[in-house]
Amino acid sequence: MLILAGCATSEPAEVGGGAAGGGKGDGGESSLRLIQANVGNVAVTCNGYNFKLCYSETESRLAASLASYDADVISLQEVVSLEQCAGMNEIDAQRVCHPTHTARVAEQARRLVGDAYTIACDTRSHYECVAVKRTWGAIGGCPDGELCIDASVMETASVVPGCDAGFSASAVVIEPHHARPFRLVDAHPPSGKAVACRRDTLVKVFEGHDALARGERSLLSGDFNLDPFTGDDASEQYFGSWVGAGKAFRYHSGPAEHSPPRITASYPSILGYGGDHTYDHVVSNFASGTCTTLGEAPNTVRLDGGSGTDHRALLCRLSI
Repeated sequence: MLILAGCATSEPAEVGGGAAGGGKGDGGESSLRLIQANVGNVAVTCNGYNFKLCYSETESRLAASLASYDADVISLQEVVSLEQCAGMNEIDAQRVCHPTHTARVAEQARRLVGDAYTIACDTRSHYECVAVKRTWGAIGGCPDGELCIDASVMETASVVPGCDAGFSASAVVIEPHHARPFRLVDAHPPSGKAVACRRDTLVKVFEGHDALARGERSLLSGDFNLDPFTGDDASEQYFGSWVGAGKAFRYHSGPAEHSPPRITASYPSILGYGGDHTYDHVVSNFASGTCTTLGEAPNTVRLDGGSGTDHRALLCRLSI
């Protein structure tokens, strides 16, 4: 069920206001198992899907893997939206917009995580979603077990003028049953050579009274489309001014797991930004703990089972 309007916002005092903290765990009241996963791909055979998760076989493998991890919170990027499916007459039963799949469960985000989660998706394109396990916590303003697309639930930053509106950064308030609430930013700023657009999107995440990552308890999870460990463009420099040793936010992924950081994305060279990159990051200004790069760390398997997506998911065990 889509909740399109009428959800009341729920942002406790602990979440809003105040300066960014130093990034150390603030008492470890509760544990958080988080999965960060960009589930899209660069398959040129999926016309109309805009590099989103288009093959049903891959979707099924991802759903099975997500069920096996039973994460408390799942941060997703590049899911297929209802509007995409409605705008095409899909005749290939192997693709996710074919009626055999949408008739079963219309929303891909719901097919991926199942009924045990409350879900909120960005209010612009509905490509990026956050899911919270109902027995572990709630999403502020979103009724238990629903899928909400509502500006009072998920705050999506405005589009930077002249930039691709298909990318976004959004925030929700997560309310654990046994810990203080916190903000989670699901970030997916513009990719490739759109450096200025990527940087300006990040400004909306970090700066100003209405910054998405405002307050003393903010956690950022996403495909940031930047590699601060090997690159030095303006967006990577800006990200580095906020995240890292001695900065307002600390890494739970990347250097917190391994040095040099493990790759999280691999692209064909034909794209112009091909190769291996560490694009997916999980950082916060309050939690402690580390993430594991599934499929790159020893004795781990990719979330997609080995093929189907171009990103490696992160499995994080955090104290919040």
